[in-house]
Amino acid sequence: MRFKWGLRSKLLTLSSLLLLLPWFAYQFVIEMENFLRLGQQQTLLGTTSAVATALHERPSLFNEDDTPIADFKKGHDLYVYDLKDPILLDGNIKDWTAIKTLNNSYSNAIHSNTTSETTQHNQDDVRFNQWLGKQGGYLYAYFEVFNPQPVKRESISSSITDNDHLIIAMSSPQGELQRYIISVAEDGWFNGYRYPQHSIYATNVTREKSIQGIWKSTPQGYNIELRLPLSLLGNKLGFQLNTSSTINSGNIDNSISTSNLLDINKLGSVLIPSPEIENILLAMSHTRSRLWVVDRQQRVIAKTGDIHQATGTWPSDYYSDGNNSTENYNGAEKNKISNGYGANKDDANNDDTNNNVSSSSRSNTDEGINEPSSFWSTIESLILSPLYDLLLDKPDNSFIDAQKNATQLDYELIDEALTGKAATQWRLNSDQKVSILSAAHPIFINGKVVGVVLAEETNHGILTLRNQALEKMFNVLIAIIFIAGILLFLFISTVVKRIRLLRDQSEHILDNNGRLNGEFKPSQHSDEIGDLSRSMADMVKRLGQYHHYVEQLSARLSHELRTPVAVVRSSLENLALLPANDEQQKYIQRSQQGIIRLNKILTSMSEASRIEQSLEQGEKQTIDLKMLINSCLQGYDMIYKQSNFIEDLGEDSLLVNADPDFLVQLLDKIIHNAVEFSSDGKAISVSLTKKDSAAVLTIENTGPLLATDQQQDLFQSMVSIRPSSQQHDTHLGLGLYIAKMICDYHQATLSIDNNHQLTGVIVTIRFPLLAL
Repeated sequence: MRFKWGLRSKLLTLSSLLLLLPWFAYQFVIEMENFLRLGQQQTLLGTTSAVATALHERPSLFNEDDTPIADFKKGHDLYVYDLKDPILLDGNIKDWTAIKTLNNSYSNAIHSNTTSETTQHNQDDVRFNQWLGKQGGYLYAYFEVFNPQPVKRESISSSITDNDHLIIAMSSPQGELQRYIISVAEDGWFNGYRYPQHSIYATNVTREKSIQGIWKSTPQGYNIELRLPLSLLGNKLGFQLNTSSTINSGNIDNSISTSNLLDINKLGSVLIPSPEIENILLAMSHTRSRLWVVDRQQRVIAKTGDIHQATGTWPSDYYSDGNNSTENYNGAEKNKISNGYGANKDDANNDDTNNNVSSSSRSNTDEGINEPSSFWSTIESLILSPLYDLLLDKPDNSFIDAQKNATQLDYELIDEALTGKAATQWRLNSDQKVSILSAAHPIFINGKVVGVVLAEETNHGILTLRNQALEKMFNVLIAIIFIAGILLFLFISTVVKRIRLLRDQSEHILDNNGRLNGEFKPSQHSDEIGDLSRSMADMVKRLGQYHHYVEQLSARLSHELRTPVAVVRSSLENLALLPANDEQQKYIQRSQQGIIRLNKILTSMSEASRIEQSLEQGEKQTIDLKMLINSCLQGYDMIYKQSNFIEDLGEDSLLVNADPDFLVQLLDKIIHNAVEFSSDGKAISVSLTKKDSAAVLTIENTGPLLATDQQQDLFQSMVSIRPSSQQHDTHLGLGLYIAKMICDYHQATLSIDNNHQLTGVIVTIRFPLLAL
């Protein structure tokens, strides 16, 4: 079926342009997001500048160490982690849970050190895991030793190195090499022993009471937990575990060291986060950024903040009353700003949080808890919110923070900052779930760069603000488009309804014969369609007046011409009585024939008008249609002697409500046409049958066929379609017009068509029967 391109379809197509509004809104918000990114970069760079300003020209906070970055090796160069919880010297690992995964592993099998025990070891291998931390002015160390045959020294032995023992080497604050030994005869409390100055032999050792700890045997070996004052420690530190297979053998079978403990230049470095710098960073914690301070070797000196909370926005309590007050803190806003940006307070052992905030960016999540849900809120929760979750990138706080416990940062922008230039950089995290903005600013002492301040934030804040702006804007645009669409549809439906009403009136104002039928009702609206309706009503009125004039024209002409025709005819009759030669008599006869034809024309013209007037005053009665047709056929046999009529009227009587005089005129017109168009010697068939609740009269003749486009024209007034051999006769085309008029008066149908054999024409008249 062919699609109809109507006004509604056109309006729907044009209205679809409104869908461009959300696209323009999206582009606008994306541009806004770009400006927010630039703003976040400038803000974060300002934060690093502020922190760096607080650290400038403070040489006491930084160690002068010009060791190249490439020479630093993990496990060889040690990092001391900040311990938040107090440490109880009991040889139990439970106090070290916060940094349990941040150990260094050492063994004879491998000399490179890792952050965890990933290497497969034999049961007889000697190895140990090491943890370092600081708290309260002390350096704490924990050693988990795996030794299937541990050997302790005898209590009466004068040697402390013929058994399992731990050597500690460090540089003093003055830069001198200091070495200490841990050796015990039994589990429990111990103090360290100090090597003689500038000696590599453990003779004449002295007890160092400031180095204390616990030696505790375990099924797999033993644990050593100790502490020493940070005041003893410079910037170098190393450990060496020596184990023996037999007591008093004097042989050390295994030596596992973190670095060369005999040469201070080869001794591994140690980095202890600066508490002074951390205090300065804590003052900037309200920025919600993660802050790092690194030295020239890109080692982490101090750190504060959590990248899961570093969203680049102010805490929600800053929005409550403008003065950082939390008295009027709004829970819904807290959910929208804090939780929505990925606030996560997991401990140091959990790098992968499941706090996904994909749906908390909508500001109305909690605001309407105690309010009855409205129609729009229901639509938003059931349809719009799932759609936004599907289309928009939501902040995902389940990303992995691979740099959470990093001791050294290898970033390009740090390299750039070490050259004295501030820099910013966007990067994806390791699992590519979040974009992280980093800003670096150099720290100067006497015009020399000694370190870098690094600040990091995620794009969660921008994503949340962008999504909130998009959702609010889309909600408004969808409501506008929805309401505008309904209003436009109602408007165009009203317009279409009025146009259809105008069309229906135009179609029904004319009947099948092209005559005006009824009155055209003009619209009362003052718009263009109303003007068109009134113009058409005026046009129909004028057309009706013209039709009335045309319909009355034949009667008026007939009336006006009869008197002159009578004068001419009487004059010709008188002229014919006078003596005349043959030539004159010939012209007189032609004139008389013309007068006869003209009189016949006038009679035919007045006949239609008379019948129309008679129909208005006619009276119907019950008649037997079979008897009426049979009586008429007997008369036709006498009138049309040259024609042969074959009749089949059936045996049953068919009663109709009709005027017999009009029906006789109807049959006269139809039979006259059948006779005129019949071929010589061919019979005319007349049949009457009952079909359903109608009497069907058919009159069929053999002769010329009708053209396919002529059937309807035959019933029009003054239409005559005849062969050229009959054009000399007087035919005004009123016969079938009168027949159709009589049929309409009796609620009968009249049709004319070629017969099935295509040998002639068949006329069919259906009369409604009286209900018995």
